[in-house]
Amino acid sequence: MNGWFLVGAFGAGVGIVELILAYIAYRASRNPPLSALRYFAYGMVILAISHIFCKAIMKATLGLYYPWGVPLKALGLTLVIYSIMALVNEKVAKNIGTLAAVLGVIFTIGSMYSLLTTKGRDWIFASVHVLFLTLLPWYVAYLSYKVYKESGDKSGLYVAAAFGIYGLATLLNVALLASGFPMTVSMSIAVPTRLIAEIVLLYAFIGA
Repeated sequence: MNGWFLVGAFGAGVGIVELILAYIAYRASRNPPLSALRYFAYGMVILAISHIFCKAIMKATLGLYYPWGVPLKALGLTLVIYSIMALVNEKVAKNIGTLAAVLGVIFTIGSMYSLLTTKGRDWIFASVHVLFLTLLPWYVAYLSYKVYKESGDKSGLYVAAAFGIYGLATLLNVALLASGFPMTVSMSIAVPTRLIAEIVLLYAFIGA
């Protein structure tokens, strides 16, 4: 069996949840006070493309190993983080959005260089992934939890949980790679963990 089959299957699942989130957010963005959700929708569509096209189609189905999903993930996550913070505090959103954009560029350059030269088995890959896909989401989780504590709005709690799990997924991926596991194994664990994060985020939108 293709080693990327599970990764592709879970990647497709993540992408489908992201498209659902994008649809919900885009419909809500028609309400002017929630216009920041349009950026969230765009970000989710970009993330969905990175999961469905790059993992499910290119890697799992066609067996093509090119890191085209890296810049898409950087752009998509930056838009998502900015939009979520904009719903809470526009000033904070600009600062966090700028930080995410800078870290996203560093993540893109470092990840693509690492994947093309060592297939992600060096300190550069680990560093930029933990920085952009673990520490930054955990910071967003912290800020979202503060909103929950101050307002009592449970959606803030679920958003915090979602980004906390999202950051954990990348940490698992990096740790398993550093321990010598092949990327197919590490991502077969990390991607479904990210799927859990996306489902929690979806619940924050429709159930909390």
